[in-house]
Amino acid sequence: MQKAEALNGVRFQRRVWNWVIECFGRNLANDRAERNRRFLEETVELVQSLGCDKTTILQIVEYVYARDTGIPEQEVGGVMVTFAALCEANNIEMAVAGRNELSRISSAEVIRKIRAKHSLKPEL
Repeated sequence: MQKAEALNGVRFQRRVWNWVIECFGRNLANDRAERNRRFLEETVELVQSLGCDKTTILQIVEYVYARDTGIPEQEVGGVMVTFAALCEANNIEMAVAGRNELSRISSAEVIRKIRAKHSLKPEL
């Protein structure tokens, strides 16, 4: 069962990657700093939607940056584990939510809106 779950995750990851390339182009898709910013933005939006206040978020940022930098693969694992626990605590089926969102954002109309919104984001 674990192998099947891993394969499903890889397929989802590849579908998302193909969507990012279609929506933003290969250069922006491969821009690691941009991927970091967009991941952070979505993470903050998620915890905000679940009631986390800005002060707490900023305190966590200070706490994290006061420590040594982690190993990316291990940090990805930590993100996945804590994200699964967050979803479970909030009665959200993460795989279903991910598939639903990818389906929603794949329409031509939504892609146009995402591109327009992205063009208004500040240069960081």
